[in-house]
Amino acid sequence: MEQVNGIELKVLRIRARLPQYRVAQAIGISPQLLCHVENGRKAAAPELAAAIRQAIRQLAPQVDHEAGDDHAA
Repeated sequence: MEQVNGIELKVLRIRARLPQYRVAQAIGISPQLLCHVENGRKAAAPELAAAIRQAIRQLAPQVDHEAGDDHAA
């Protein structure tokens, strides 16, 4: 099973300028769980990580979601 890096999810969310509660609400989890995942206190199943990424894409589609890429295509 692939290890999910919570900090990468956090970077994507912050770059999209989305608050934790909004992403959490979109996927039906508590903001506290999202916080724990982003800060590495709880492991996220690959399905949860995929849901978080998808929610970020849907809530902020204009943002370039590739972490570390500062140039929009």
